[in-house]
Amino acid sequence: MALDIYVGPLVRYYRGDWETVAQRWSRESGVAHTVIRPGGGDPEPPAPVAEVLSAITDWQGYLNRSLAQHLEEPIAWIEDPAAPYWTDRPGHDPYNALVLWAAYAEQPSLRCPSRVPSDYGKDPAYIASNTKGFTSSVGQLIHEVEIWLPAPFAFTFRAAHLGEGDIGLGSSFTLLDQLRNLNARTWQLSAAALGDLLTAGLAKDASLEAAARFGYAVVEKLAVASTEGRVPMKLDY
Repeated sequence: MALDIYVGPLVRYYRGDWETVAQRWSRESGVAHTVIRPGGGDPEPPAPVAEVLSAITDWQGYLNRSLAQHLEEPIAWIEDPAAPYWTDRPGHDPYNALVLWAAYAEQPSLRCPSRVPSDYGKDPAYIASNTKGFTSSVGQLIHEVEIWLPAPFAFTFRAAHLGEGDIGLGSSFTLLDQLRNLNARTWQLSAAALGDLLTAGLAKDASLEAAARFGYAVVEKLAVASTEGRVPMKLDY
């Protein structure tokens, strides 16, 4: 399965009222494209807009009640079925490479592999940065976050989410800060260089660092869209 990132109102995401970059290319080019979701089978018709909005509003209230003592201001974002969305496809290897690059940046005594491993969960730098008691400078990347909310808080957490069980959540504002600090400490890529990476794409069999650079360009672009658009940012498998 591919790895896409969606940025926009959750009501559009959960009703399927959006397209991945592959779906958009397929529609515009007239080439057939099939999306296979976990569990397989034909997708069910989308729930009514009002029903989905109500569930999201209830969930937002649940988050604010649960986190009230940890927040400087309530978590809020735009939920409008007509609001715009953004999406792109970093892919699993570039995203995983970015996670590992971030971990090795704060574990300088360890040697970063040249290629993306098949299971980064067993990587020593990743394990070290997730050790209990270690305060990570890139926690929004390496703490298994699936949704980043456009609200200014520094931590990540797990919570029940719209019938999907517990998932990892974080802040797209803090994610963007951590990404830019990572870039400043390592590559120092300019805005022009990031644009070139997005235009060129990623070569086949790229090194871990090259894959991480591409992953960074995609994720940073979408984190900007989340913070400026005041809408959530979600991984889509």
